[in-house]
This record gives sequence, structure tokens and C-alpha cells, in this order.
Amino acid sequence: MVHIGTEEIKNYDSVTLMNDTCFGPLWDMQKVYQRFENDSSVDFWGMTNFRQTKQFQEHIQSYYMSFSKRVVVSSAFQTFWQNVRDFTYVQDVIDHYESNITTTLVAAGFKYRTVFDTVNEDTEGMLHPDFSYYNPTAILKHKAPFIKVKTIVANQGIAPYLFDEIECKTSYPVDLIISHMSKIDMPDLPYLLGRKYLSMVQQKDQLDLKIAVHLHVFYVDLLQEFLESFKSFDFDYDLFITTDNQENYQKSKKFLHKTTKNHRYL
Repeated sequence: MVHIGTEEIKNYDSVTLMNDTCFGPLWDMQKVYQRFENDSSVDFWGMTNFRQTKQFQEHIQSYYMSFSKRVVVSSAFQTFWQNVRDFTYVQDVIDHYESNITTTLVAAGFKYRTVFDTVNEDTEGMLHPDFSYYNPTAILKHKAPFIKVKTIVANQGIAPYLFDEIECKTSYPVDLIISHMSKIDMPDLPYLLGRKYLSMVQQKDQLDLKIAVHLHVFYVDLLQEFLESFKSFDFDYDLFITTDNQENYQKSKKFLHKTTKNHRYL
């Protein structure tokens, strides 16, 4: 708004505001725009809404909002954006602006719709009536084209199911979700590992490489477990074992002397 200016945007048939906190679109957006922009009773719209609570009025959630020309040229819209100021904390932005843009426009006589109207939806089992955050299965069921990044983090227990649903019902590349979440979250979390397993491929030819495997032994009682797992290797390798103190060295040496052959101590 600052860069283009509130006067310049009056020249557009509609103005869409969205942020980068979501994955998507999961479904074709053309049908969504045609649905709302061809409906004269809809002045502005979004993906999901938030029902009225003690803290907030009913409003469109701000991660995706689209406004018709009649809204954009209105004094209510212009005045709202001219009075917006920066905040350091996101909660301050939510408190001052997310719900207020909807209530301001509704008070000016405009009407809104959403792809997924959550106001009268069942919230049983939900901690809070925020479907975009606490109920991603409903987001997919109602084909809201965007799913929030923080929703994946908050619903790790069902994230593998969400990935399967997205892969089955849409053409959106799930690998993009896995890649992004691996950068902003711990990459070895269980909900991500299911998509990272390497398939077992039978090695047809012996690897023509000299391979060294280094095992540092801190807990000697685990040495046998590691050596057993190494038996699954289908290639030749030299194993180098190190440890951190003389006691572990002696224990490891004693164990290796009983269980293995062709070893040397350095």
C-alpha cells in the first residue's frame, strides 16, 4: 500500500492481499476468483474466517483477503490503510488490524464471504475455534487452497496424513513442504522422516571403491549393537574404531579380541 499508494490501487478491478505464511495454492484459484468476483453480493472475501469470541469480532483471517473495486475506492478502505502503522510484535498487528479490517468494512455496509465459512462449524475436540491452525483436516475437506506453515508444526501427529491427502487430492508438490519444514524445523522430526527414507535397492555390482567407516565408541556396551548393524552392509569396508579414554580402549580391545578377526590396534 505504501509503495503503490492507495490512489493508484483504485485503478484495479480487485486487490488481493496475502502473506507468505502458507503453502499453496493446493487447488486452482481461477474457479475461486470466478465464484466470488461474479457474485455481486460479495464485496470482499478470503480463505477462512474466525467466529466472534470474547476477544475478537467475527472476521476474515488476514493471510488471504481480496477486495472488489467498490471496496477499494471507498473512504472506509482508504482511511483504514492510511492509518495503519508498524508494530514489532505480530500479536499487536492481529489485535489492531486483522479483525478490524473486516469490522470496518462491514460497518460501512459491505458484505464478505469465505471459501471455508467456519462460523457454524463443529469445534468439538479443538482447543480454539481457529480452523486454519487447529483443524487442517477441515481445511482440506472444504478445499481451502492454502494451508498455513504453522499449522504443520502444530499438528505434527497427523502431518503424515495431511501430506498423503495433499498428494492424493491435489497436484501440489509435497516435497516443497518437506523441504521448507526441514529448514525451519528440526529436519529429523518423526513427521518429516517418513518422507526421507531411502528405498532399498539391490546392488548389482560390487562397488569399486575403498570405503572407510569410522565409529567413535563412547559407550562400550553399545559396540556390539553397532557391529551387528554393520553386517547389513553389502560392500567391503575398513572399520576404524576410536574412543575417548584408556579404560574404554581396554574394554573395546577385549571385546574385539573375543568377537572379531583381522583387527589391528594403533
